Amino acid sequence: MGNEAYGLLNLVNLIIGYLIISDMGLDIPITKYVAEYNAGNNRDKLKSLLNSALQIYIRIGLGGMILVAAFSGILSRNVFKIPDSHLQEARLIFILAGVGFLFSILNLFAKAVFNGLQKYEVSNGLNVLQNLLSILFGIILVLSGGGIVWFVFIRVIFYLLSFCAYVFLIKKEVPEFSLLSGVNSHVWSLLKGQFGYGFILRVGSLFFSRIDQTLIGIWLGVSEVGIYSIPLLIASSISALIGSVTHYVFPKTTELLTTGKKDEFNVFFQRNMKFVSVMAICSFIPVIIFSHEILRLWVGNDVSAKATVTLIALSGAYFVNAVTTIVVTGCFVGIGKLNRFTIYVIARGVVMGVACLLLIKNYGILGAGLAMLSTCIIDIAYFIVVTKRFLGMSPFPVAFETILKPLLCASVAALPFYYFTNQLHLTWLSLISLSVLYVMVLAILMLVTGVVSKSEREFLLGLVQKVFHKYQRA
Repeated sequence: MGNEAYGLLNLVNLIIGYLIISDMGLDIPITKYVAEYNAGNNRDKLKSLLNSALQIYIRIGLGGMILVAAFSGILSRNVFKIPDSHLQEARLIFILAGVGFLFSILNLFAKAVFNGLQKYEVSNGLNVLQNLLSILFGIILVLSGGGIVWFVFIRVIFYLLSFCAYVFLIKKEVPEFSLLSGVNSHVWSLLKGQFGYGFILRVGSLFFSRIDQTLIGIWLGVSEVGIYSIPLLIASSISALIGSVTHYVFPKTTELLTTGKKDEFNVFFQRNMKFVSVMAICSFIPVIIFSHEILRLWVGNDVSAKATVTLIALSGAYFVNAVTTIVVTGCFVGIGKLNRFTIYVIARGVVMGVACLLLIKNYGILGAGLAMLSTCIIDIAYFIVVTKRFLGMSPFPVAFETILKPLLCASVAALPFYYFTNQLHLTWLSLISLSVLYVMVLAILMLVTGVVSKSEREFLLGLVQKVFHKYQRA
């Protein structure tokens, strides 16, 4: 589609992301009360909750859709540096983004319902299917000459289809569910009382996390947004993947500490810290080593020359964030400290915002990467305070065993790969092969140096054997 069109597509996602804060963090209490009423088999309360919450979400969605449509011209002409050749296209795309917001926020409601019912195969499965199919058909249309408008249109259609599928499945679980009921005053009072921290968290995580792209779009233009979005996509996707496989930390922490199993919790915490560190090392370090080659193979030499250092900065920032906050946050929220966690989110967002204001205008997309890197100060401080004050452990021995020792092994293993990368002209096949080889060398080094304990080694070997035997039976 070209840099301008791709940058425009990211601005559409940016606007939808900003508007999501208007749900006031309602998905958190909806998940909580759905789980509570479902566990107690209280069908009347569950029906009233779902019917009322849907009506609230519909009104929020319609309000956001009308707002985007009304300001589509201003966004195109005055806010973002969109070239004249893309102005008409941009206005239509922003209107489509408003419709997309309506159905995306309704999908958010439906996902919260199935999370509360603990049917993650539905809440996540439909989301994966919707994204996969919409992108696939969108790419086909682009390759057929359809352009960015058709790509966004297809995304909106699949948001609609996804919501219809969610409604059908909710009706199967809760036959009393209705699309047409009004808002129950008791449910409204219940949900309204839960806005507070959920809303603040939504604002902090969405507004401040997107300020980099917003300022790039305003100061540098839509083309630079497209270039910056590529390294950001790589780093943030890896972080999101690591976070998604550790959702169990929150409920398990609650279970262990409410039953007085403090020693078992300490072991659980440190094992998961090491698990996340190893995952982050095996994911981010190859990206840092092969950053130039990844971008060259994906988007060509011109973009690679502009974005390689930015990719390294973003990867470093997301790596530090992953190893210091993912497990700590699961445990922190698990012990009921949502209010204190909100303080961390706001502090991190303020640092990010100030750094973006200071750096982007002078240093371009690299300034955005450096701004993200500056938030590591808050992440490290958060890790130290929570581990020591709220979890009752000494942060520095924990960090040494679970983060620094694996990272030292990773750095030693990375040196020859970094040297030889500069001597070679890689293909996708050789790049993937070298990444796999790096992980294997790292694994051997961690085994030899004792970073992986005996019990962890036995667990991993047992897991490999199970997979091998299952493969043999198949």
